[in-house]
Amino acid sequence: MKDKNYVGNIKKGPFTLATVFLILGAAFTPLVSFINLYNLFKSGIALIALLGYLVTIPLCVVTILKMKTAERRDQLILWGVLSIFFVSLLGGIFVLVIKESDFRSFLANANEHGNGEARPDLSLYEAPKVEEPGKTSEDEHNYAHFEK
Repeated sequence: MKDKNYVGNIKKGPFTLATVFLILGAAFTPLVSFINLYNLFKSGIALIALLGYLVTIPLCVVTILKMKTAERRDQLILWGVLSIFFVSLLGGIFVLVIKESDFRSFLANANEHGNGEARPDLSLYEAPKVEEPGKTSEDEHNYAHFEK
């Protein structure tokens, strides 16, 4: 069943905010550059600015698709930085400020533990062994005769 609060793996609010500014940036950034260069040079060099659409629109589309499929915040850092420089300052910033708790995988991890808090995966770490009270560990037993 689809959750109406999520678009892909991200909550609707942060996703929508970033998407709106990315699309606005992709549409207007090359146009503003074209107008500025045309006013400065009054020549064909301004047409080079229109080539900016070849960068901004694909980067905007890829960033939006990556936001839909990302499972963690760190998967969006590269796309947020590229968006800041080539698409939209605000859109890229909104991609970068998406919190880890806005991802569906964070919520699934939190619900798995039952207390509403997400916990890191500690499967790679070995838990320390706990001795029963009154029993001596093997090291204590081996070195006990040296202390006498």
